[in-house]
Amino acid sequence: MVLRPLYGRSRRREAACVTMELLNDIDDLPTDTQHFALFSGGNDSVVSTHKAQQEYPIDFVVYLDTNTGIPENKEHVKEVCESYGWDLLIAQSPYTLRDFVLGTESREPLGFPGPSAHSWAFQLFKERQLGYITTRVDGRPTFYAGVREHESQRRMENVGGDTEEAERWTWVRPIWNWRDSQVDDYREEHDLPHNPVDKKIGRSGDCYCGAYANRETELVELEAHYPEHAEWLKEIEQEAQEKFGTDKDTSYWGFANMSEKELRALMAENDDAQMPLCSSCDVPDYPTDES
Repeated sequence: MVLRPLYGRSRRREAACVTMELLNDIDDLPTDTQHFALFSGGNDSVVSTHKAQQEYPIDFVVYLDTNTGIPENKEHVKEVCESYGWDLLIAQSPYTLRDFVLGTESREPLGFPGPSAHSWAFQLFKERQLGYITTRVDGRPTFYAGVREHESQRRMENVGGDTEEAERWTWVRPIWNWRDSQVDDYREEHDLPHNPVDKKIGRSGDCYCGAYANRETELVELEAHYPEHAEWLKEIEQEAQEKFGTDKDTSYWGFANMSEKELRALMAENDDAQMPLCSSCDVPDYPTDES
């Protein structure tokens, strides 16, 4: 498939042949830039980025590198931007998942995040880079994102429409009210590339903090297609269990979507003291507040 370069209203789109400028450090960002299309690598995100490039004066595409994502996804982002001539800033988080879970000299350990800790994970792995960009540039920046209200009930409740004024920047969501069919039609009409990671595991793989992960399905997918990434998560799990104990839910990546029975079984499986007595028996259905 041949990707056709676009020519939007940005000052970088004026030449007939456009070569991508790649920045790996926010400090290298020109201070007169103001419009940034956030591209995670996902199929919604490529539609949003493509549409933003056509309708707004985008200065740079930004990939928020969480240090938790699958490397193939970041390479896909680079390839797409290079094919279209979109200038790209890779804004890397200063923190790793290991830092978040196990702590550092200046930060207390938090364990693996669940939904209640997602805001902390978002701040450390993504929002902090947006703040650095905002501090770097002159004026108030605008970030263009591919969030859609029809993706989930959580999105509808927590995201404020197609345009939103945050404290330090403005959000614009070019495909905010689009249905899945509209996204699919747009991708087909413009022959947009499909994320190779999504073809394998059904998601872009840009973030594996695990706050909303489904452990039972996602770890199996990683083990099948990206075993090194699965092993990396398990290594941090092992360190967390040694630090916090095997009886803490935050010692397990993706614990939030597990039932109490599943979580207790996993705890028993990782507790050497229980294994001599429990290795061949079923974990009982423990009572919950709902039963």
